[in-house]
Amino acid sequence: MTIKSKLTALETGHGEIKSYLYRFKIKDEATCSCKTEEQNLEQILNNCSCHLKQRDLRKEEILKTGSLPVSKTVLTNKYLKALIIFIKQIDL
Repeated sequence: MTIKSKLTALETGHGEIKSYLYRFKIKDEATCSCKTEEQNLEQILNNCSCHLKQRDLRKEEILKTGSLPVSKTVLTNKYLKALIIFIKQIDL
């Protein structure tokens, strides 16, 4: 999956996100790899324990110039560099 397709998947919720694939019967379950809840955009960005290190780095970058929480729109517009670093490191 390219960085562009990962960005699109995170922005739209469409793509290789388990809740999306489950809805179309492509996956047998929507549960994230961390086994705590359904894998969706918010869960990947904010809760998934599989991405704790990457999320902490993203939060650190955001806190240099802003505050948390940030909306998806602010994340993709103002903190795109931090988001790109994050999605390069996660496995969608």
